[in-house]
Amino acid sequence: AITTSLVALAQGKTVVVCPEETKKSPRAFLRYLDDKAIDLCKTTPSYFRLLLNEGTESGKNVERAVTWLLTGEAMDANDTAAWLERHPHHVFYN
Repeated sequence: AITTSLVALAQGKTVVVCPEETKKSPRAFLRYLDDKAIDLCKTTPSYFRLLLNEGTESGKNVERAVTWLLTGEAMDANDTAAWLERHPHHVFYN
């Protein structure tokens, strides 16, 4: 996480640490991404799948372009393809 933070800071970005309570709810986390204007998000593919499922069920889209760093596990190409159908302006790295 420190490397991600340093790269973001070097690019002039603001580093935001999401509260634990927000992370417990995929719906709240999706809202948080928009509310805080997050444009770089580091998470695991497993948690990303929860976000994908929540977004699909609720119809919630993330309005801002986000670069996703999916780390710690292998990324599922089907999950990212499904996300990109609704968010073509997002970018993924694994």
